Amino acid sequence: MLQDKEDSVKRCSSKLLMIIILLGVGLEVPLLWAAPPETSQGHKLFGRESCVLEDRTFGQINTIGLKLLLDKQVPLVLVDARSPQAYGRGHLSGAINLPHGVTDQTIAEALPDQTALLVVYCSSSACPLASKLLEHLKALHYHNLIHFPYGVQSWKAAGFPLQSATAASAMPRTAH
Repeated sequence: MLQDKEDSVKRCSSKLLMIIILLGVGLEVPLLWAAPPETSQGHKLFGRESCVLEDRTFGQINTIGLKLLLDKQVPLVLVDARSPQAYGRGHLSGAINLPHGVTDQTIAEALPDQTALLVVYCSSSACPLASKLLEHLKALHYHNLIHFPYGVQSWKAAGFPLQSATAASAMPRTAH
């Protein structure tokens, strides 16, 4: 039984390593640790087998790495930690807004799957809101947390589009 769990960890870890290699400079190590699927529900990020990333540290991703994940349609949830006003001025397409001070209940409603891959960002590396939200999510037992510290400013500077409040108004994504 112990050998089965060790083999499962090796399979999950090798899949994570493969993603890191495929994305090249897009991911900044350390990413996250893999845990055996038997330890929780898991997340079907890797096909039939489920892997869970333990929150021993937050992974970080840069602008190009995030763009690659989105282009490859890796299942993830973008979480904008800025104020509703800043979110309304422009955010990464499909992101939900969980501003500072949001309640635990609101987080649970907006993010019901604690094993989902969450990429949290704010305006730039000088903005502390994403880090604060990551710590809050970790305390609420969310497992797969990645920090995009460069935020909206880096996304815009790279020439990637932002979604505006007008475009998002048909589908409100701000959690209150």
